Amino acid sequence: MFIVTYIDPKSAKSGPFNKWFKTVGKTFFSLFIKIAIVSIMLLLISLIDQVSLPSDAGAWGKLLLLLGVLIFAKKAPKWIGDMIGVEGGMGDLGIGKKLSNAALIGGGISKGLEGAKKFTGQKAKNFAANRLRNTAARVGGMKEAHDYNKQLKKTGGSTSDKKSLWEQGRAAAKTSRQANWGKDAQGAFKDISQGYMSGRLNLNPSAESLNEKLRGKAEVEARLFNDRVGNSQEEMQKRKEEANKLKTSSQMRMDTVTLDANGKRDTKVNWQGYNEFQNAIGSDVMTEQQAYEIDMKNKARAGFRDWKLDSSGNVVDSKGNTLTWEDNKKTFTVAGQKDVSSFITKNFQNQSESLKRNVDIRVSNDQKIAQYDSQIAQYDSQIAQYDSQIKKLKDSGVPDTDDSIKSLVTSKSSLMTSKSSLESLKGQLVAQNNNIIDVNKQIIQNINSSEATFAENPQKCPTAVKINDDTYKTATGTFEKDLATGKFVYKPSLDLIRKTGETDTAYEARINEALGKFNFDPTVINEIMNKVANVANKTDKEASEAHTAMEPKKN
Repeated sequence: MFIVTYIDPKSAKSGPFNKWFKTVGKTFFSLFIKIAIVSIMLLLISLIDQVSLPSDAGAWGKLLLLLGVLIFAKKAPKWIGDMIGVEGGMGDLGIGKKLSNAALIGGGISKGLEGAKKFTGQKAKNFAANRLRNTAARVGGMKEAHDYNKQLKKTGGSTSDKKSLWEQGRAAAKTSRQANWGKDAQGAFKDISQGYMSGRLNLNPSAESLNEKLRGKAEVEARLFNDRVGNSQEEMQKRKEEANKLKTSSQMRMDTVTLDANGKRDTKVNWQGYNEFQNAIGSDVMTEQQAYEIDMKNKARAGFRDWKLDSSGNVVDSKGNTLTWEDNKKTFTVAGQKDVSSFITKNFQNQSESLKRNVDIRVSNDQKIAQYDSQIAQYDSQIAQYDSQIKKLKDSGVPDTDDSIKSLVTSKSSLMTSKSSLESLKGQLVAQNNNIIDVNKQIIQNINSSEATFAENPQKCPTAVKINDDTYKTATGTFEKDLATGKFVYKPSLDLIRKTGETDTAYEARINEALGKFNFDPTVINEIMNKVANVANKTDKEASEAHTAMEPKKN
């Protein structure tokens, strides 16, 4: 408000703005004077204890010095303020009274006072809890001191080592007070138990609660029992993991489809445990349609619902009707369908990450191999030079026992050892690269076959990112729109299909060469990896939410 009045020239010279500006300046100057005097006062008080006074002055001398410092602290601000024309007294500041009449900030002050009252009320609310915790801590500290003294007596220790119950209790209460000040109450029983344990731990860090003792005793008894009957830790862990799998799989598929009152599938009845699905699709990358088709044929082979495989390999029900993968999908609960979607997408993610990791390793290996080749060539050149020098010396009649020839032979031998070491390291990297090529071939084939099924809707492919309306790219292929038909066509980055008339040797050489040079498009690879990770997280979250929705509701 005062700044706005600056538009009036008179205000800047002798009006409200000028007065406000001077008042603010004086106020801050006065504040700094007071802070400086308080700092000096604290310094002088700390020095008083170090001052050596005559013996006849004694404690009264230091007391008078202390009073002098306090008088100085009270009077000095006013003296300095009077000299420079600024109010600087340390007396009755009257802050509440002076500010209560200020209409512009009265609301802010009242809110501040109200907040202070709430803060005080909150402390008062927690006061009883703090007292409970502190008192319980005192009891816990005294208890540990008593136990310590009993043990000391049994072992014949010195009585001078005994712990004072009162001192240990007081120390535990002090520690509790420092740790719990301002904390909310958690219930009388919990506050007491926490305080009691903190008091015990204050003296004995290894103190155990009753629950901990009982749990430890039960674990020991269980371990002894399992050892006695021959249950190993590995077997017990395996049973736990299997139980968790069955618990999850029990919400995947229903044995029969029951309709509710509204004619919709009742997804909360007729559960049947089901873990064959994961075993059916393994870790291969495929679409949901491919996964459901494999699962459906496995069910037919197992006689599920009297399903059978006809002569053409199609699945038919007990009435002879041909079933589709959509029919199989309907036997799954909503949570089961979400599980399948999540599992498929995670396979895409895992295979894509494995492929990228393998390619990065291969590229790094190639760089190291190139460095080793360069160093090996240098060693060969130096070895040839040594051979030439040795030959010249021998041709000139120098015997093999001469020190000059021995020195050259030793240097050559050292280089040959280093060369052999590099050739060994290079061989290891080459072998690793060959193994990576074999693994990447299978990964790329799996990904290609699955991505190709998304040709009608490339935007739904978890590994595809849009370049433009006519192009989608993946890490191992491209969806391109055929201008003649208006439909997308999937084109793999590598041609891994054997060509007509191509021999095994020619095919392997061509594939190994292509895989050995395969790399990702640097402009899209990060975007591709981010997308598949986001889709995997999304489907996993949806599956989790679907399972939660099916859990029985608590009354």
